[in-house]
Amino acid sequence: MPDWIYIIPVLGVVALIFALFKANWVNRQDPGTEKMVEISGYVREGAMAFLKREYKVLSIFVIVAAILLAVANWNSPESSPVIALSFVIGAFCSALAGFFGICCQKKFEQRIRRCILWRHCYGNVCCWTWDIRFRFTFYYLL
Repeated sequence: MPDWIYIIPVLGVVALIFALFKANWVNRQDPGTEKMVEISGYVREGAMAFLKREYKVLSIFVIVAAILLAVANWNSPESSPVIALSFVIGAFCSALAGFFGICCQKKFEQRIRRCILWRHCYGNVCCWTWDIRFRFTFYYLL
């Protein structure tokens, strides 16, 4: 195995630290008025209810697919039933990324709306710049 393969996990940790730094930057921004915070809470609550329902349905699919993968690869000389475990771990990591993505996205959108509503700096140019910075952070986190 080449030596450079060990750099990949290190780069992953660096990317996670950068994402944490960007998410903390967004959380430090002004969330807006009390009414904006209240409405944002309702939106976040709805998004979490959607994810909960979606993950219940997807968990059934993941369990069935994992069982089928394990059975199909049980006696195969070229494969292993460990593929089923890999599938479950991948599905879990994907669900976790979706959860964190939705949590962060709702906070980012709240701050973008506040910026647009109050024309935070010098008009539309600043709002556009903030929008790009928030969206970059969100998509990087995903």
